[in-house]
Amino acid sequence: MSSENKSNIKSEKESSQESPKASPLDQEIAKLKSHDFRVKNNAIKTLGKMKDAKAREKLFEIAKSEHFDGRLRVSAIDSLGRGSKGNELFRLLQALAGDPKQSREVRRTCITQLTRFKDPKSIRIFVSALDDEYRFIRFWAVRGLIKIQDIKATVGLVKALGDEDEEIRKEVSAHLERIGEEAVPALIKAFNNPEANKFLKYGVMGLLKRIPSQKSFEALVKALEDENDRVVTIAIRGLGKSNNPDAIRPLIHLYKTNERKRRLIEDALFRIGQENPKILVIMLAALLLEEDQSLPAMAMSLFAKIPQSYIQLGDIASDKELNEDFRAKIKKVMEQL
Repeated sequence: MSSENKSNIKSEKESSQESPKASPLDQEIAKLKSHDFRVKNNAIKTLGKMKDAKAREKLFEIAKSEHFDGRLRVSAIDSLGRGSKGNELFRLLQALAGDPKQSREVRRTCITQLTRFKDPKSIRIFVSALDDEYRFIRFWAVRGLIKIQDIKATVGLVKALGDEDEEIRKEVSAHLERIGEEAVPALIKAFNNPEANKFLKYGVMGLLKRIPSQKSFEALVKALEDENDRVVTIAIRGLGKSNNPDAIRPLIHLYKTNERKRRLIEDALFRIGQENPKILVIMLAALLLEEDQSLPAMAMSLFAKIPQSYIQLGDIASDKELNEDFRAKIKKVMEQL
């Protein structure tokens, strides 16, 4: 056999003994060295679908490494999140979410993924994120707190009532209203905080108006003295809605001192009078002796709106111990009704 033929045979044997083809996993990992973003991003997504420990390790490596483009790290974190939850992933998400050096999208992605765990250990991270400048970080922090059944999460949510974003405030308010009376102490405490902004104050007042409880009622009465005009308005409407006769006296007192709110106060008193006509008529009758003629006028206006007022006034006038001047004023009102 010629030397040329021997060479050809050797070459064929070497060719048949080539190294085996790289595995699908190794092929995807190799693509991460590409200069094309889409190639690398698709490789990360493919790794996320592989049920292989080595693939998951690579995703963790990408998520942690600042040498990778931020968008690729986000893709890796999302891919990890679509897999099984575990302590390693939880610790990574917490570490990155709480690190201000990370990009806002990396932190937002981590907070989004943390909401899936519903773990009270994330409350601190979520509450801290409520101060972030990035709206979507705050939004997902709120979502995370909503999913956690813990009073500490509720306290954190109350803070978000002061968020500058209306959509966030609405979502928080709706959830706190569903919680109901359990949220009232946290709401009142937040309202009384000297650093509470106007959004938080309005939000708290609106919720106290819709959550019936003795503590809510007491807070609404106290708010009648607030220096914020809108807070006072919300409190008046809330007391009117409460139908609690104990609100009559503080509302009448405010009527005497706040001329700008008189129409609103009269409406609130009328609502209370529909459920408690006797008590309201008795307290309004006392206003007939006031020198400020706006007070008897208000009483007369309400008497005319309350069907039972004529009978109630008649009962008062029939009291033998009643001052004659007072009796005469009541009878005059009855004649006008």
